Amino acid sequence: MLSAFLKLSTKSKVLILIFVMSLVMVTFFGNKDAGGITYYDNYYEAGSLLDPNEYTDYGYAALYSGEAGELNRQLGALRNQNLIYVISFGIGAIASLWLLFHENDIKALLLEVRSLSTERILNHDEAIKNNEIDDDITEELIS
Repeated sequence: MLSAFLKLSTKSKVLILIFVMSLVMVTFFGNKDAGGITYYDNYYEAGSLLDPNEYTDYGYAALYSGEAGELNRQLGALRNQNLIYVISFGIGAIASLWLLFHENDIKALLLEVRSLSTERILNHDEAIKNNEIDDDITEELIS
């Protein structure tokens, strides 16, 4: 398998690197803490794009003030600072993946992986038929 990867063209290797780095950056900026704000002498955390913190009003404040809506808008603005990075790197990941699937050597690599897995399945089934492998043990390993 490694030898097949080494046979790839430089363009394909670069596209794979761009795809992997884009996924890492989407994960980083999506989970990056956006900080927080002080609102009426209380500190509120904004969370991240993928795990935002939102606040609600309870009791008297819920009936009359509606302050949680304004607080959540301000916290959303903090989280949105990372949004452009997530979108940019997400587009980069999708574009590099699309370009990868149009490369002939990647198609050949995927066909090789598929034929290897099919060959392993056929060898396994043949070994079960010849009683070389106990089928009960195989079923336990699969489940």
